[in-house]
Amino acid sequence: MGCSSPAPQADSSQADVPELLLSRFTAIYPKAENASWEKGDGTYIVTFQYSGSKLAVDFLPDGAVERTKMYIDNSTLPAPTLAFLDTTLPGQKINHATKNVDGFGAVTWEVSIGADVYLFSTRGDLLGLLPRKPAGNQ
Repeated sequence: MGCSSPAPQADSSQADVPELLLSRFTAIYPKAENASWEKGDGTYIVTFQYSGSKLAVDFLPDGAVERTKMYIDNSTLPAPTLAFLDTTLPGQKINHATKNVDGFGAVTWEVSIGADVYLFSTRGDLLGLLPRKPAGNQ
């Protein structure tokens, strides 16, 4: 499994999503609102609101959850992440930040600044820069 899902290939209406995934999603997030599905490279990605938070979940075709992304307030990033950003990229505006949990429970953090997305470890240490999405998939 990679650290991030490939860019979605095309928008999928809910009618294009396998019933197994729809029922799995509903079972896990029964009170989800504003669900929007996209087909990724080997996954189905659903973005939605749940308990006041924006989430995105990558489902594998067998119904397993590959990754869950929760969009978070920048101030809740780990201290080492914030220190890195303050030191290395002073004054740069964070577009958005996410807490990512993979199917095994491992946590990583993504921080989007400009066109770049930085990946940080569970503790908040820099792991690297994620590949940029092709034009048109941003």
